[in-house]
Amino acid sequence: MVEKETYEKARLIFLDFKKEAESARNKEKIKEFKLAANELIKEYNTANRENRFIVGGAIEILFSVLLKSLNFRVKWLSGEMRYDLMIDNIGFSLKTNFTGNGDIRLINILGNKEAKWEEPTIFLISGIGMCYSDPEIGNFQTKHTNDALTINVKQIINFVKNHPQFLIKIILKKKQRDIQNSTKTASMDVAKVILEKIQSRHLIKYIKDIIKNR
Repeated sequence: MVEKETYEKARLIFLDFKKEAESARNKEKIKEFKLAANELIKEYNTANRENRFIVGGAIEILFSVLLKSLNFRVKWLSGEMRYDLMIDNIGFSLKTNFTGNGDIRLINILGNKEAKWEEPTIFLISGIGMCYSDPEIGNFQTKHTNDALTINVKQIINFVKNHPQFLIKIILKKKQRDIQNSTKTASMDVAKVILEKIQSRHLIKYIKDIIKNR
């Protein structure tokens, strides 16, 4: 169970981040983050299910780099089940939604287990911005599906409309819904890098054919 003091510290960290993110002296850093995130969403469209975990991890890394550039102490918690980042010794979950609607998966559930949302959470929602929330700060309703605990994006949007101090207008573009317009997959790029690393002379010749015919 997360203590009330932890949520209070998490909120203060986000407010400090908001102050730095909105400062004119950090304008170029925020611009770079937006450019990188938008390029990621465009190149590796999450309409293709294969790209979702890869893009999620890449966003966590980009956000960690941004925080570090703003002089926050940050650690990327790769492989952790419930937390994605440690910021100034407080654990945060980072959730993304690149459509601006629908549900966000808060926690993946194995089997018939039930889960409870407890983590201080930063939501990055295309068309809206970066939002902070936690289960103690608003009257949120979560929902159990077969494999996840979810929350509807509209609840987060309505919350930050009423509490604008927890919104940073880092506006990302929405992803394309047409998967045919997305030609890249993470697995293809990994396979190509591996072949290049082993200095492949034979197999690498056929990578372009596989890309062309997928």
